Amino acid sequence: MLASLARSILTSTFALVALGTTSCISGAIDTASGGAASPPLVAGANDGLVYYDTLHLPPKGKPSSARMVGYYTNWSEERSGCPCKAEDIDGSLFTHLNYAFAKVGAGDKTDPHFTLEATNDKDLGQDGYYRQVTGLKKKYPALKVLLSVGGWAHNDPPNGWHFTTMAATAKYRHEFIESAIALLRNYDFDGLDIDWEYPGSGERGGYPADRKNYVALLADFHAAMRAEAKRSGKPELLLTIAAPSSLWFLGGFMLDQIHPHVDWINLMAYDYYGPWSHQTGANAPLSADSTPNGNTYIARSVENYLDQNVPPEKIVLGIATYARTFAGVGSAAYGVSSTAAGFGGRCTGENGVLAYFELSPILQAGDYQTHWDEKSATPFAYNPSSSTFISYDDAKSIALKVAYAKSRRLGGAMFWALDLDDYKHGFPLVTAAKRALEMK
Repeated sequence: MLASLARSILTSTFALVALGTTSCISGAIDTASGGAASPPLVAGANDGLVYYDTLHLPPKGKPSSARMVGYYTNWSEERSGCPCKAEDIDGSLFTHLNYAFAKVGAGDKTDPHFTLEATNDKDLGQDGYYRQVTGLKKKYPALKVLLSVGGWAHNDPPNGWHFTTMAATAKYRHEFIESAIALLRNYDFDGLDIDWEYPGSGERGGYPADRKNYVALLADFHAAMRAEAKRSGKPELLLTIAAPSSLWFLGGFMLDQIHPHVDWINLMAYDYYGPWSHQTGANAPLSADSTPNGNTYIARSVENYLDQNVPPEKIVLGIATYARTFAGVGSAAYGVSSTAAGFGGRCTGENGVLAYFELSPILQAGDYQTHWDEKSATPFAYNPSSSTFISYDDAKSIALKVAYAKSRRLGGAMFWALDLDDYKHGFPLVTAAKRALEMK
């Protein structure tokens, strides 16, 4: 059944392309304040040196359709009353873990020096979180662990200049890359995942020049990792990026030039709708938009990547292990007006968001009516007494997403985040995805 539905989704997607309703990436992005094309640089930022030979690099990465990539957040280790520790992770469910997040250290803006740095001092040291998570490889020898740098909050003021300035010159890129490789090797990480949110976006501290500078950063990393592996005799470090489903933010990514320099791309195929939408909608609609007049959904996002010649096996489909809540909703349907973000979880503590482990007991209590939307292949729940609406994924919708990924020969599944799944009760969402991925 999953395979046949995935085929029908695929067929309808091709039909949309034929009708011209799935547009290619325009490349249009907003500019930073003042309309400047590039970030301001201090004297000496450009030294004229060429640090890496990027002219004759073979494409990075090995084809795979069976990746199971789980993001694991460092703040989850310190959640009050519900910490998710490294020891709670079932490494047999994953091929790769991305430990999130590290940061781009920059020093003073008047004399910047760029390094890869921990965001929490507890990450460091012999018994720190870094070694705890990379230590999982002793129990799960097939597991690879990457360090993820960036995230949404990384580009909040006053640090929005860190990524864009670091990527702007060969000197700054070299400083960061050499620091990153040293830290990765010191803590036994297997690679680096870059989550720059978002190059080229003025509202996120970016400039139009970020588009080409991001390609240059990834090419330099590619060359540096390849050279370091030859010198050290160790396996070449992995390099991945997280990239958006949103066409607006995707304008900052020259995907056709990026993909040769990364092992794969983690497509963040969620947050299509949320409280900012002022109407109910599916957090991660698969086969069609959940709202009457919308045109954003996962299958379309994937086509946008393929249109930029990204090999399908380099696209790892992101899956949400959290729900979006909407308040002031008058009926149980998508596309209904919402007045505000709904309630947040007792543990995660953010309005409008529930971890799956917080959602499960709420649904089991029976106060919410659960529904299935065939159009978007997603479940939702509604409480008429409180006028609260919840968009989420369950085992069924996730199995359908994985079946779709297999039908398009994508590179596997990614989860944001493993510590939001019900990690005390067997990771039910991740487990559903793994079973679907392994189904013949």
